[in-house]
Amino acid sequence: MASAYQRLAIYVDAYGASYLRLGVAFIEVAIAGLLLLTAAKSLLPRWRGYTAAVLAFAVLLATAASPMNADSAIANENLDRVLRGKRLDYDYLGTLTSDAASALDHPAVRLDPRLALFVEGTVCAKH
Repeated sequence: MASAYQRLAIYVDAYGASYLRLGVAFIEVAIAGLLLLTAAKSLLPRWRGYTAAVLAFAVLLATAASPMNADSAIANENLDRVLRGKRLDYDYLGTLTSDAASALDHPAVRLDPRLALFVEGTVCAKH
C-alpha cells in the first residue's frame, strides 16, 4: 500500500492530477481501510462486528466522497504544481467541466494573466 501511494504521489507530482489518479487515490483509501479492519479481525477472531464495520466504513467513504468537487480538486492540484515550477497540461485543464471554475481564484491564475484568460475562455465558458 505504501508503495502504491508513493508511486501515485510521484505520478501526480510529475504529470499532474487527473480523474484516473483521483480515482486511484480513492481506491487506495478504501483498500487501506479494509486491510485495517481485516487485520483487526485477524487479531481479534471473536470480534462479531467485522461485517458491520466494513459496511460502516463503506458508507463513511461514500459519504465523504459524495460532496467532493473532482474537477475543482484536479484543477487546484495542477495549479499548485505550477506554483512549484512544474508544467501545466493546458489540454487536460481545458477538458474539465465548469465545476473547475473555482480555479479562477487560485494564486497561479491571479499571477499569470494569460492563464487567467485561458481558464476563463475554456473552463468558465462552459457555464
